[in-house]
Amino acid sequence: MPSEERLSNFQLSWRALFEQEVAARDRLNRSHDGSGTDVKILRSWWKSVQELLREYAIAVARGTPPEPAPAKLAEILSDLAGYLAIGQLPGPIYDARSEGRRSPGPAELRDIGWAVVYRKASRPEGINHNGETIRVPDATPVKTLARLFKVDPNTVRGWIRSCPRHFAA
Repeated sequence: MPSEERLSNFQLSWRALFEQEVAARDRLNRSHDGSGTDVKILRSWWKSVQELLREYAIAVARGTPPEPAPAKLAEILSDLAGYLAIGQLPGPIYDARSEGRRSPGPAELRDIGWAVVYRKASRPEGINHNGETIRVPDATPVKTLARLFKVDPNTVRGWIRSCPRHFAA
């Protein structure tokens, strides 16, 4: 069970994320001037949605659903899902797409984060997670990860330098 202080800090963080999503949605709604969607504003809203829902999922998994619940956002996402269910790409999804090389998506970033955890846990000191030291006995973790992810070992080394671990210690 989280301490009262930790729960209070989470509620402040949740409230800030909640208000960021509402503000980003308001900016998006105000940006419609008939000349098309401002992609930066649209993507900013999607980023705020991602962050809010990630925190919501973590809180619910911990048994502490935050208040207020994102009811309006749920309604919006339900409508978007309804379009996808009939095979149509609604504007807020279609307009956010990009051409050319794309950055890694959330699932890929999560997988990369787990790779970083694996590499750090393979060091002699291991990693600390929730007060427990975790060690992975692998003498060649970079080669192991490169083989598993089907990438060059230098790609794995880049992940280790620049990507955060999947979970917070």
